[in-house]
Amino acid sequence: MQMKYYLNDPKVENDFNQILQLINLRKNGEVADLMKTEQNSYIVSYGVSAMHIKEIAQLFKKNTLLSSKLWFMGVRETMIIATMLIDFDSYNIDDCNEWINEIKTSEVADLFAQNVLSKLDFAFNVVNGLYDNSNVLDLSIANWTVGWMLRNSSLNAGMETEFVLSKVKVKYDDSFFLRSVSFLMRQLIRNSLDGKDQVLIWLNANKNNDNYSTKWIFEDINTELNWGGSSDNINN
Repeated sequence: MQMKYYLNDPKVENDFNQILQLINLRKNGEVADLMKTEQNSYIVSYGVSAMHIKEIAQLFKKNTLLSSKLWFMGVRETMIIATMLIDFDSYNIDDCNEWINEIKTSEVADLFAQNVLSKLDFAFNVVNGLYDNSNVLDLSIANWTVGWMLRNSSLNAGMETEFVLSKVKVKYDDSFFLRSVSFLMRQLIRNSLDGKDQVLIWLNANKNNDNYSTKWIFEDINTELNWGGSSDNINN
């Protein structure tokens, strides 16, 4: 975990300490124990529910210094709250890449993609870099981000999504990564006919994958195509 130095700001310090107190009041040791999975191996987790985390975040104004201080604590709850308190006007691509380096769990990766990266003007530049990595979490963040951009209508099927699909390979037997691929494909299908056509091309290029544990993803995407009234689904 990276240690950051912060200039003393009384308001930020006060908000920061209040957030820690609220987290402590709502901690749940039993839930924290249940979260100790391979994909969510937090250094520290207090087991605070998603609903309570959101309620805590809503009590404070967006402030990038505060959110950064929370993020670099490396605690589940502070990292999730941090994604909800960024002032995007003072958050740049260097900040973004530093934050990504601190992501170690699938839960935080998902929420960072949804709450932060997908809303940034420079999101696609960051995504391009993530697709050049072999780290499963980085690739998953890229997939989730593009999926959320499609869902939020900040990106439409086109040359950018063609490039994305050229990078997406079902070669990792990792449930979080595979769910991110499925999410991306479903958003493309729902985005437009062009998006559906792009997914069909991708499916036919990847259908010969012999890994039994990944075959469900093709079935999942086919279900989405059929649900949407398409008769052009992949031929198994």
